[in-house]
Order: sequence, then C-alpha cells, then structure tokens
Amino acid sequence: MTLSTYRPDIDGLRAVAVAAVVLFHCNLAFSGGFVGVDVFYVISGYLIVGLIGADIAKGTFTYRGFYERRIRRLYPAMFLVLAVTSLWAVTQMLWVDLQAYARSLMATVFYLSNIQFYSESGYFTEEATIKPLLHTWSLAVEEQFYLLVPALMVVLHRRFGAGWRVAVFALLVALSFLLCLVVIGRDRAAAFYMLPTRAWELGTGGLLAMTGLAWVARRRWLAEALGVGGLLAIGYAVVRFDGNVPFPDARAALPVIGAAMVIAGGSVPQTVVARLLSLPPAAYLGRISYPLYLWHWPLIVMVVYGRHDPLGRQEAYGVVAASLVLSALTLHLVERPIRARQWLPRPAGLFRGAAVASGLALGVAAVLLVSQGFPGRHDPALVALVQEQHLLDKEFWNHDQRQCHQVSPRNLANGKACIRGATGAEPVFALVGDSHADAASPGIFAAAEQLGVAGWQLTMPGLILTPGRHPMGTRSEGGIPEVLGFLDQNPEVRIIVITGWWARAITGKSYRDSPTIFVDEEYRGTGLADNPRSFSAALERLAARYPDRLIVLLDDVPFGRRLDMKGFVRAYAVTGVRPEPGIPRGEATGQRRIYVPALEDVDARFANVIFRPVFNSLCDQDFCPLFTPSGQPIFRDGDHLSRVGAALLSGRLTAILDEALRLMPPAAP
Repeated sequence: MTLSTYRPDIDGLRAVAVAAVVLFHCNLAFSGGFVGVDVFYVISGYLIVGLIGADIAKGTFTYRGFYERRIRRLYPAMFLVLAVTSLWAVTQMLWVDLQAYARSLMATVFYLSNIQFYSESGYFTEEATIKPLLHTWSLAVEEQFYLLVPALMVVLHRRFGAGWRVAVFALLVALSFLLCLVVIGRDRAAAFYMLPTRAWELGTGGLLAMTGLAWVARRRWLAEALGVGGLLAIGYAVVRFDGNVPFPDARAALPVIGAAMVIAGGSVPQTVVARLLSLPPAAYLGRISYPLYLWHWPLIVMVVYGRHDPLGRQEAYGVVAASLVLSALTLHLVERPIRARQWLPRPAGLFRGAAVASGLALGVAAVLLVSQGFPGRHDPALVALVQEQHLLDKEFWNHDQRQCHQVSPRNLANGKACIRGATGAEPVFALVGDSHADAASPGIFAAAEQLGVAGWQLTMPGLILTPGRHPMGTRSEGGIPEVLGFLDQNPEVRIIVITGWWARAITGKSYRDSPTIFVDEEYRGTGLADNPRSFSAALERLAARYPDRLIVLLDDVPFGRRLDMKGFVRAYAVTGVRPEPGIPRGEATGQRRIYVPALEDVDARFANVIFRPVFNSLCDQDFCPLFTPSGQPIFRDGDHLSRVGAALLSGRLTAILDEALRLMPPAAP
C-alpha cells in the first residue's frame, strides 16, 4: 500500500482526534481530549512528509505544486470561517476585544497565531472564550513546519542515502522532543505554542512515512498488535489525561506513539482496528474533521461571549450539532469544488484568489485597528461610563509604585528592593507575596506611614512564600529562595506580612488559568489532591524557620469574573443592560472556606504566627461590590484590588500593623 492509496482508516483516526478535541472544548467528555491535536500532527506529518518524499524520489516535486495543494486543502474552509467569525465579531465584540481579534486575524492569515497567542499568555492572560481564533495556533504550528520540511527533504535526498536520511530525520525529531522536555519546565506556554517544541510530533509521523512500513506488511500479527495497542494508547490519553500538569511533557509521547502505531498497523489491509476506523460514519467524520475543527471554537465563543457562565450542556450539544452541519456544508459546497479543480482550476487563478482572500482579511483587520474597534457601535451611556471611570484601563487604577512589584530574584540576592512607608524610617517589616499583595500594598504602606514605620516590599508575580514547594514539572520555586535569603540577611526585619492568592495556592485552581500541582519532597503522586498538604507543610517550614520573628498572615480578596471591570463592560455591551456589579457575600464566604482553616491552623500551632482577616471588610452583609458608591472600581480585574480598593483597607490595616508592632519580638542583641 502506497501513500497515494486512499486509506479510510486514517480518516477514521482523524475522526477520533477531532471528536476528542470538540467534546473536550464543549465540556461534554474526555478530560484529555486536547491530545487530539497531537494525533492530528502525527497524521499530517505522515501524509505530507510521505508525499513530499515520494514526489522527490520520482523527480516530480516542485515547491509550487506543494503549496498549491496546501492552499487547496487549507484556504477554502479557513477563509470561510474567518469571514463568518469576522462578521460576528464586528457586530458583537467589545471594541477593545475587537482590536485584539483584529490582531489575531492578521496573525492567522500569516500562520503566526501561535506566536501571537504565546505573546498574550502569562499570569494575567485573558480567558480563552473571548478569543474566537485561539484554536488556529495549532494550524500555525503545522504550516510553519511545512515551510521548513520541503527544503529539508530536498537536502536529505540530495546528500544522503535512504538509511542516513532516516537517521538524520530521527535525530532532529529526538532533539525537538528533548527541547520540549527542557522548555516545559521553564516556560509552559512556549512548550505548548511554539514549533520547535512541537515539531517532534509532526516529525514522528514523517519518520514513520520515511521507513516505508515494509517492516509491518510482512507480519500481520504485528500490524494487528500495533493497531490495537495504538488505539488503546490514544484512548487512555484521551480519557485519563487532564490539564492539571504542564503539557506537552513526556506524557505527550503516549498519544503520539499511539497514533503512529495505528497508522503503521493500518498499512496492512483489513486489520481489526483498520476495519473499525474505516466504517463509513467514522471515515466521513474524518473527512469533515478540518472544517469541524475550524468551526467549533468560534461557535463556542459566540455562545458564551459577554457572560460569566460557562457553556451549558444543552448549549454544548447545540454547538456540536451546528459544527457538524456547517462542516458538512463546507466540505461539499466549498472544499471539494476547489480541491477537485471545479473552481479555480489553474494554479495562477488559485494563487490570485488566495492573495485576494488574504488581502481582504488583512484589510478588515487594519480597518478594525485604525478605527479602534468602532466604539461608536455601543450604547453611548456605556462608552461615557467607560471613559469617565477608565474602566478598560487597569493601569490607571493601579498604584504609583508599580515598579516595586517587578523586583527580580537577582535583585533580591543583591539586597535590592523597595522601602515604603514613613520617609527616613528604617524598615522593620516586610510585605511578601504575589500580585494580590502588590495590589494591596498602598493600604499596607499607608498604614505604615501613619504609624511612623517603614517596610520592604518583597513581591513578585505568582510568589507565595511556601518554602520547599514548587509547580510540578519545574524545580523553580519562583523567587522563594531569594526572598528567604533576603530575610536571612536582614535580621532587623522583625515582622513578615504575607498575603496572596491563597485559594489558588492551596487548590492549584483558579477561574482564569490552568490548574497547577504543587509538589515537595513528600509528594506521593496524588495530583491536585496533594496541594493542601504541601501548602500546610510549607507554611510549617516557614514558621519553624523564623521562630524569633512575627509572621502575620492576612486573608485574600474575593475573586471572580463578576469583579472584573472589563468583564462588567463586556457584559453591558453584549446585553445592553447594566449587570449587577459584584458577587454575593455567600460566594465570597465559600472562597474563604477553601483557605482560612489552613491559615487558622498554623496560627493556632505556632506562637510566632498570627492570622488576621482584613479583605472580608470589602463586602457588606449581602454583597461584595465591584464599585464604590461614587462609581470608582474597587477591583481593577477579577482578583486584584484597584488603588481605590486598597485605600479602603487602610484603617483596618493600621490596626493590624499596630498590633504586630506591639507583638514584635525584640531584635537579637
């Protein structure tokens, strides 16, 4: 069986991949459905590298012919989806979101959206469901691969024999895999989005094509075993994997190798798995898998955009049904006529059509950017409110000592950090924590100034002072050793005030980013369930490390999408009705139940630790508001105080700091 022979079982494998992805995104099934992308990569690598190699061997390969086939395959469905999504975006999206959409549209046209979305990733990344083109990152990775691999294949065929070609290609695949394992521990987003750390998945399929699969054809029992084993490997990954640990890590090898095994096994006709995957419904789903992948994510965004609730189950079924119908129509009415050369039969016409479609998309994006997203489309009262209160400008509501939060571990190691509070006073305390601590710092240091004392600000993104604890997949403790070293070198600091996103630290979960397993030397492989234990153990280590200093644990702010200024504006823009700004007191109380018992426990067991709540005062008896009575935002996003919100706490913080100064242990002689 040659690569030119149609294999319905590969379409069936595509069906497995796309079903896993779509059901995962719709929250209907499969916690590991994201590995469908990895399966797609193997299939694509196998087919495209194999076809390039075959054409080169026959002397018929041309770059023009290769990219003509890629355009006929990819452009029709993609530009149809981009056109429909853009029409929706122009009519429905908030003007700032529409500008972000325009940037992603430009990146998608150039197959650079993986780089675009990587640049937007990080601790403060916006939720995925306001990005209709987020899923195009995977297409960008694939096409970047196919900008490089034809030239690589030409060089390999010119300079090496068959055996050496396979060896060199295998070496490149191995290097990409090793790079992935290194990068995942340092930059999770880079490992996820970037070509160098994903190329090994496509390369695995390509390597399979380069072997020729003759080694399978002679052994039917091997083909049967490969098919069954590969399908089980993919199934295990789809069902058992989840997003609680960084991906793609070493686990990604399971679905990748599984997909390669299924493809290899299916090269022998009529194996059990090949017959199963070749069933007409599976093969047809595979044939519409590309438009199905393109359609499903924008439809999800269209349903949930501008609201705080996730996709409901009935809505999810509707998205799946609509995606299937649109994908079938796209295949029959758009894709097939162009691929069969019924439309644009000549390469020159095809390239001109592709250039026109690209130019139109880029033109739309440019207009949206120049017009700043057409804010005049919205209710004038909303636009006026946004302008008067700067509701889309988080930095406007930040404090004026923002640079103090950008202290680096290197600066701390050199004794460099901000001293804030009473001018000229020697620092007697330190504020330690993450961006939540930084957001509250105006209130804390205003209290210090009122009491005539000063303190160090030792905050940095994501920092929770839990020694010996770090995210799974990396040995980095995120500045904790440097903060401890700084405190060790400054014994005059008698009080350590700590706050931060406790709920995330103790559970590893938040409303806006991926779950994180935090591990220490006692970790026993229980996943997220171990987070509370490792959190409490780290606090115990901290208390035991500084028995002669007072550790003041503060609570944390309420959090959630309804406390986000931009989310409030977005919901107002979409519904036309001013939403209730804030969350019920009961919801905030439920958040506090997650972490307060752990803080109270360490308070009860260590004489040098006190827990003092302060942020619960932001709520009244029934509600935690987003705005003050005068309309100023208390929160600048869903879990960070504005400078106004921090100032509201200064009275309570003054009382707590005054108490801490009275309880402060004397300095050692």
